[in-house]
Amino acid sequence: MGKYCLTVAGLFEEEVYRFNSSDPKKIIKKWFEQEKAHALCANIQAATREDALMLLTWAFENIEYVKKQYPGCHYRWNYICDGIEKEISEKCKSFQWEWDSVFPFCMG
Repeated sequence: MGKYCLTVAGLFEEEVYRFNSSDPKKIIKKWFEQEKAHALCANIQAATREDALMLLTWAFENIEYVKKQYPGCHYRWNYICDGIEKEISEKCKSFQWEWDSVFPFCMG
């Protein structure tokens, strides 16, 4: 298993998709693909808080790549950008335990 796990599951549904990777670029690309196909049901989880921070730092440093993945996403662009910046500035304070969701790349 990689540092990141992408899961997709609707309300009251079994998990319908799972993808593991240690590459922030790949996991973010997959998240956008699945979020577009399954609105508000895609979730990136990280093994540790440090991994979550690494993912968000990569997203912040490569925001133009992230923006290219965005068209068709069900979230507002500012929600994604602001969430990335907030979580980095707070050192992923919302990340509580191993394999917790990485905000803003989580279920709505």
